[in-house]
This record gives sequence, structure tokens and C-alpha cells, in this order.
Amino acid sequence: MLHALLGAHMDWHDARLDFLARFILAVRQVRSVNLARLAPVLSSRAKTSSNYIHLQRFMRALTIDQENISCTIDKRPSQQPWVLTLDRTNWKLGRAEINLLMLGVALRGLAIPLLWTALPKAYSGLRGQKPPMVLRSDVTLLCSPSGNQSLPGTPPSHGRPSTPMSDRHPRIPALIAALICSLSIPTLAFADRGSVSPVTLAQVTTQTQRDQVVLTGNSVPWRRAELSPRVEGLVTELFVDEGSLVETGDPILTLDARLAELELQAAQARAREAEAASVDAIRVRDELLELKKGRHASEAEIQSAIAKVEMSAAALSGERAAVTRAQELVERHRLRAPFAGMVVSKGVEVGEWVQRDEATVELVAMDRLRVRAVLPQREYPRVAAGAEASLRFDALPDRDFGGQVLARIARGDERSRTFPVLIDLPNPDRLLAPGMSARVRLTLSGPVVPVLTVPRDAVVTKSDGVREVWRVREDEAVLRAWPMRIETGRALGDRLEVVAGELAEGDRLVLLGNERLRPGQEVTPQEDDSETTTPD
Repeated sequence: MLHALLGAHMDWHDARLDFLARFILAVRQVRSVNLARLAPVLSSRAKTSSNYIHLQRFMRALTIDQENISCTIDKRPSQQPWVLTLDRTNWKLGRAEINLLMLGVALRGLAIPLLWTALPKAYSGLRGQKPPMVLRSDVTLLCSPSGNQSLPGTPPSHGRPSTPMSDRHPRIPALIAALICSLSIPTLAFADRGSVSPVTLAQVTTQTQRDQVVLTGNSVPWRRAELSPRVEGLVTELFVDEGSLVETGDPILTLDARLAELELQAAQARAREAEAASVDAIRVRDELLELKKGRHASEAEIQSAIAKVEMSAAALSGERAAVTRAQELVERHRLRAPFAGMVVSKGVEVGEWVQRDEATVELVAMDRLRVRAVLPQREYPRVAAGAEASLRFDALPDRDFGGQVLARIARGDERSRTFPVLIDLPNPDRLLAPGMSARVRLTLSGPVVPVLTVPRDAVVTKSDGVREVWRVREDEAVLRAWPMRIETGRALGDRLEVVAGELAEGDRLVLLGNERLRPGQEVTPQEDDSETTTPD
């Protein structure tokens, strides 16, 4: 159906129309214009890599003309003057940042872009800055019959010609632009300003905390061992592979122990023989002692019997020790895990001959980790064992982990004047692994300093990792909520430290209900502003 609808407005061939239809459906499905996310769902018949290449070719050939979009929107039946939207957004293309300012028109909940221009830098707002274009509140869209479309207030093209489109399909660029921008750009739409959203508010507060220092570090194993068997032999069983989790005492591998088992059987037989001889010697001694009462046994016979009892007991003890030794020898043909952890490497297979000093597997403890960070020399006197540490790993950027300083190593680098510091970090859920990079925030000894804090629930983390809060301001006796980007630091109970952002003590933030807000939307507090305080 979508294929036929597009074909009625475009003179493309069927294959290209089919790809455009699948592209639009894929965008609506994943709610993103990220090509890596679109490729897997674009078609089940082709490989993801092939879909990705086709998407790149399609996007390179796609052009969106500003004037044709304006003309297309102007032909839509709607009441004028139009409701305009203004959006400042920041995109990333690889490592390059692209900062755009867009003028759009609000239509059925979508902000369709009409004009856009690149900014020299990421604007946090237009206050105190000259905006790239000036908007008039009474703008009316115009589309002349001759095809020269214009928009009042539009800056001149500076001699750059625009590419006119065929009259047969002027709406297709507008359709694609509306679809892409409605899914990927957070617009400042005022079309629904009349709707009121009930929210719960909280305030930005100041707390006093000690100075901190932020370090970079890497996680290292708390315990690590290369396991070797205690005897040489042929590997007959292997119970683990790379990535296997084991507990203390779990078997790792077994060597051929047939000869050791035969020696054990022989030792057990000798022990039984010695035990029988000991029992017989005791019996003879006891009989002679009874005969002595009737003076039917001499003292020499009795002493000889007692000596045989002692010798048989000694022989039995020796044979039992031989049995224990043989059992230990058999057990040494089994390699067991000395502690709980994960097998991270395996260097042996069934059928191979291993020596006593040959490493077969590498085992790493996972329930705890150590983070090794580098401490500047000026902070060395202010860090002590047991000091609190807050860690944030690049692999889990939205989660803070708590640890303690285990030790500071008094061996500095003469060139960088830094000293190693070890942080002990529990890892009960095994979310972290050795080799991960982390940012370590250490609490230093010394005076306390004031810091701004916000409730944890007031912070919204977006898909690109950016954190923002919704600040409530009064606008003509009406409360409206606006998003504000912030950077957070350490966790302070149920609150987060604010290390960057245009917040001030006493600012009101949306605590509950911020997941459904639009910029500039009117809000009504359900409860009084809550001020959460934390002891110093």
C-alpha cells in the first residue's frame, strides 16, 4: 500500500520505490535514523551489512530542498497564521559535532523543518547571543504559482541556487523530512502549550561535602592464578572452558591416575595385613597374661608377646601412612579450583601430556576487583587507606559503584610525579571485569565545601548519555517546564551532585512526571515543593 502511495507522486522505478517504502517503515519501527539500527530491520532477506551499504547510497542521493518543503506545507489545508517551532540541536557524526538551528511549523503534533542553518558552536540558549535568524510572530507561508517559493524573514541564499523539484512529487521530501525530524529531533513545540501536565516538584539544594579528586584508572583482578598440576601426566578429562565459572574445589581437569590407583590398592592390602597381624599379636599377649595367673607362662614369653604387639602396631601405622600417601598421589592427578572465579584462558586439551610446572588454565576471581589509579603528588598526603571512593566505568556510564582505598603505593613516577593508589571494589553481580577503564572520585581529607545537589529521580538520562533536568519557571503567572542539560558527579544518598549546568539553589525541578513533558509545557504541581536535606 505504501509502495503504491509513493508511486502516485514519484516517477522512480519500482525497486527504488520499494526501498523507500521499506526505509520509512523501518524508521517508524526503530524510532531512529541511525543507519546501524535501521539496517537489521530493513529487510530479512538481505544481510545487515548489505542493507547498511544500500542505506548509505540512498541517503547520499537524497536531497531536501527548503523552498519546496515550504511550498508543500503551504498547500496543506490549515488555519493561518502558523504555529512555529524553534529548535537548537546538536548531532554527532563520528567525532565531529554538528550544531543546527531549525525553524519549523507545527502540524498534527509534528515539527516539520522549513529552514535550518549551521551554528558555529553548540548554543546553550539564545540569551545574550545574536541568533542566526530573526522570527516574526505573524509569519505567513507563501508559494507563488511560478515556482519561486519564499518565506518572509528567510535569509538570502547568497547566490547559491536551490534545486527545484518536479511538480509531480513535491510532497515526498516533506514527507521524509517530517518523518525523520519527528523521530530524531527534540523540537521546542508550542502547539500544545495549552495542555497542562500534573507534576511533583523538588528544589535544588546546597550541601557541604569534602573536597574530591577525580582520577582515571583500570580494574585489575583481586586474585589471579595460573593453575598447574602437582604431578605430570596425560590429560584424560577437562571440565572447563574459557569463560567457565567455578567455585572453590570444583574440578578443572584429571590426569591419567591408573598407576597411582594400583599403588593405592597395594598399600590398602598391606595395611589390612598389618592390621590383622596387630590383632593377632594382641590376642597372643592377652592369652599369655591369663596363663601367667596360673603360672603356666614364663615372663620371657609375656615380654616377647608385648614386643610383638608394639611392633605390629608400628607396622600398621606405617602401612596406614602409605595408604594416605597413595590416596594423596591419586588426588594430585586431579586439578581443582583454589578459589571461586572465571577461567579466562585455557592452554591444554584432552590427550596432551603436561608437566608439573606447566600452566594449564588461568583463573581470575570475579567477586571483587581492584582498581589501580594514578594519584598526583599534591593529593598524596590527603588520601588515606579506608577513604571512600566513587567509581563510574565507561562500560556502565549511568551507574556509580562504591569502593574504598585499599592502599597508596609509596613508589612514584619520577617523570609524572604520580603515585599508584589501589581501590577495593566489591563485584557481587559480576557486572565488571578486569581491564575496564574507570573514573575514580576520591574523598580527600580537609575542610568541607558547598555543592549543589538535585534529586536522583529528577535527572533524565537520554539515549546518547546526556543528562538533563526539567526546570520550572513562571511565565506570565503560568508555570512552564524547560529542559536543562547538566553534568552530575558523586551520588549523595538519594541525590546527585551537580558539577556543570546553569542551576542555582532554590530552582524548582520536576521530580515526577518528567518523562512525558514537552519544552515550554504548562505544569501544575500536585504537591508543595519538597526540599530534601542531607546531613553534612
